[in-house]
Amino acid sequence: KKEDVVGKSPAILSAKQQPAEFYAAMWKELLLSGRWQGEVWNKRKSGEVFPEMLSIDALYDEAGCVSHYIGAFDDISSVVEKRQFLTELVNQDPLTKLLNRRGLDIQLHAFMQDKQGTQPFAIIYIDLDNFKLVNDTFGHEQGDNLLIMISEQLLLQLREQDTLARIGGDEFVIVLPTLTKLSVCQEIALRCQKAVEFVAQSYKTAISVSSSCGIALYPEDGKNAKELLASADEKMY
Repeated sequence: KKEDVVGKSPAILSAKQQPAEFYAAMWKELLLSGRWQGEVWNKRKSGEVFPEMLSIDALYDEAGCVSHYIGAFDDISSVVEKRQFLTELVNQDPLTKLLNRRGLDIQLHAFMQDKQGTQPFAIIYIDLDNFKLVNDTFGHEQGDNLLIMISEQLLLQLREQDTLARIGGDEFVIVLPTLTKLSVCQEIALRCQKAVEFVAQSYKTAISVSSSCGIALYPEDGKNAKELLASADEKMY
């Protein structure tokens, strides 16, 4: 309603999703050019947070000084939802809903940029042994079911800050940030190997499915995602 907003600061709409740096850059652009446009997160009267495309223009008086600012916005919730869906479609493994190879590369690159080579982290490369025999013997549907069960069990072995990705038919990668000791990484790798064996035995395929693991540390084993994955692959045991 008009009486809810007339005479009040636009701050009543703020969802406090943007940092102070965001507003500093916005005002800098407004003061320089008299116009700003971009995506922001605000809130409705109900308190629901939503994305909008906001345009702000400066109005000037006869002396050439700013007298008012006019803002107009469009609700772009559906656009953001579609964009999120497409991003997940491109970066997510459709079977297990884990990150795929592209999604993992993007995350590793962002993580390396954030760390700037100053803080080590590790990855564990996991390759399932004899998994092809499951597909060949029982069919791809049974193989897919086994992969889903394995991915669920692998997730249970990880810390909250860790990430699991499926980068190939029977290949997984775990990203372990905030790593301080190689022994921690080795313990997680061992738990993952036991988890794979547990799932395979409970699934009763009569085929011995196990896993091989390779551990690589950043930055000593690789300066980028490609080098790090290659190093972990070479260290399979």
